[in-house]
Amino acid sequence: MKTTLGYKAGNQVGKGTYWDLANGQRIDVEQSAILSGAESSTYFRIPTGIMLLAGPVIGLFYVISLPFIGIGTLATLAAGKVANGFLSLIGSSM
Repeated sequence: MKTTLGYKAGNQVGKGTYWDLANGQRIDVEQSAILSGAESSTYFRIPTGIMLLAGPVIGLFYVISLPFIGIGTLATLAAGKVANGFLSLIGSSM
């Protein structure tokens, strides 16, 4: 039975690929089957074409975000070093 959010575990579904986005579990159904998992699991049926297009799009997003991730990491490390130096200076002056 399809809900507004997807298919619940324990329901019978037709042919397709079903994903539980909460834990990443994927179930491929050839003809019809009952979705396994916890009662609270919700599966989404994702067409093959969308699955094939999602990989390059996610990869592109990752490549574009890499410089920002690197800058954020360096800024965090630098701020930590400055904070430790400042706290060390305050500690030695007391």
